[in-house]
Amino acid sequence: MVTTFYQTGPNGLFIFYQVFNLILQSASKNENIKIYTFFRLLAYSGMRKGEALALKWSDIDFTSNTISINKTVSIGNKHRVVVNNTTKTKRNRAISMDARTMQLLKEWRFQQRQDLLRLGFNPFDKEQVVFQNFDNEVVRPNLVAVWNKRICDKNGLRRIKIHGFRHTHASLLFDAGVPMEDVKQRLGHASIQTTMDIYTHVTKDKQDKTALSFAQYMEN
Repeated sequence: MVTTFYQTGPNGLFIFYQVFNLILQSASKNENIKIYTFFRLLAYSGMRKGEALALKWSDIDFTSNTISINKTVSIGNKHRVVVNNTTKTKRNRAISMDARTMQLLKEWRFQQRQDLLRLGFNPFDKEQVVFQNFDNEVVRPNLVAVWNKRICDKNGLRRIKIHGFRHTHASLLFDAGVPMEDVKQRLGHASIQTTMDIYTHVTKDKQDKTALSFAQYMEN
């Protein structure tokens, strides 16, 4: 079963968050560190999958705990992987990250360097991509869906579409009270309308929850 990005209703955001969290837990236990790090990064940054796949280690500042998002990966002519030197909406940005995700990225970098050295690649190349394939090239975007399906199928979980990680990140920011403009900047939305559409979903969920709570109180 595939879950679309948002479930409205009294417990929509909570249910979606549970599925979201179970996928991360399953990835941490059953997948290699590269795949777990990738999904953790999507979940805690809100970046698009193409932006995450385009990251180089030079984009990550471990001193300030920030990540510069300035590229994206897409599929071009003849199904070739293309790295575009700007984001989808041409709004490059730098975002702050939590300490645990940054620590996980450090652990993955250490493992990656060992793997690259063993395979004969320069592990300290400044142009090294964060998430590489077996040929030390950018991972094809469709492979991410394969990883997601494997995690969910193996653990009997409902699948969240990859874009659902980004949408859930935004929804949880709103639920936590983060201002709309800050969410827009973090996600690199081209228009405030896109941000407002997500906000409307979260607000509707809260309204439904309020109505349900009142009805349950009156019936008791």
